[in-house]
Amino acid sequence: MVEIAKLSISKRALSVGSHRFPLERISSMGLVGVYKMMFSVDGNSYELRADKTPYCGRKYFTFYELLKHSAE
Repeated sequence: MVEIAKLSISKRALSVGSHRFPLERISSMGLVGVYKMMFSVDGNSYELRADKTPYCGRKYFTFYELLKHSAE
């Protein structure tokens, strides 16, 4: 599915448009290149790419990692 949507992250979820992915269900996340991020939820893989406006995938990845390790 191709969708152009707003990306946001909070202490509880990663949101892409109307889709909400609870952080505790994200099993892995990684950066591929400069403007691509991949993550897995419940055995499904998702790929996020920047459209026309570049985004900093590293800040989403870093925030996810900090929350993941603070919960352990």
